Amino acid sequence: MKTRTYTCQGCGEVCEQSGRGAPRRFCPEKKCQQKADAARSKKYNDRLRSEGKETPAQRWRKNNPERARENDRHKRATNPELYREINRRKASSVTGRANRKAWKEANPEKAKEISRQGAARYRARSTQNEVFYVTRKDLDRLARTPCVGCGSTENLELDHIIPVARGGRHSIGNLQSLCRSCNASKNARLNIEWRSRAQQQAARPPRQVRAA
Repeated sequence: MKTRTYTCQGCGEVCEQSGRGAPRRFCPEKKCQQKADAARSKKYNDRLRSEGKETPAQRWRKNNPERARENDRHKRATNPELYREINRRKASSVTGRANRKAWKEANPEKAKEISRQGAARYRARSTQNEVFYVTRKDLDRLARTPCVGCGSTENLELDHIIPVARGGRHSIGNLQSLCRSCNASKNARLNIEWRSRAQQQAARPPRQVRAA
């Protein structure tokens, strides 16, 4: 069988081809064809973006949102470290910091809640307690729940029923809604200890002020 030689347009190496077919342009060993296709696709997508048009991938994600989200979840699950590094780079960039600042200014309450959640997770990790993801739906439900101590609906905060400092874990089953005053008085106590202390203080006779 006749053997011919050709120069790969991707890597420039001289390769051999057998048979009577049309001469190849890329060598199959180094996947030069795939690299060339990716470069051509990138050039085409960049031209569409510069013209303000949708790329084929953006159009597909728009028409198939559920499948796109499922693909994203699968990619993050199979390459967690890679996507953590990508998110770190995005967050540390100038654009990422500007976007984060604008979002915090537009959503102050959500930003405070996320900050509290992060602080609670950090405390739980530092004490080697279990940390579980709390959904936004559960947080909204707790935000609408009156204070379990006094029934107030103002200045509500999340509190751990079993304090993190005493081995409690960060999960929806260990969270309750308290107003700022009740949360400060509860501190790192259990609910039964906190209520017992409040009853003792209420039963204590008022202190008499001596006349000068």
